[in-house]
Amino acid sequence: MNNDSSRIRQNIKKRLPSHIDLDKYVEHMIYMDYIMFMERLAEEACKSAQKKKQTKITVDEIMDVTEDVLQEFRG
Repeated sequence: MNNDSSRIRQNIKKRLPSHIDLDKYVEHMIYMDYIMFMERLAEEACKSAQKKKQTKITVDEIMDVTEDVLQEFRG
């Protein structure tokens, strides 16, 4: 978690203006949201693969469900 969390923190700080500093709890919430998104994406891709009677999740399944999962997380 530490390595992923620090990469995400660096990525967020690059996108924010320099005068804005995030509390560590906000960074943790962003990281948790990222993990939940990835988990949901994997679940939906798995369902898509099962519908197509495939045993592996491929890029096609991930691309098929990405827009729907993004819509869920955008609110």
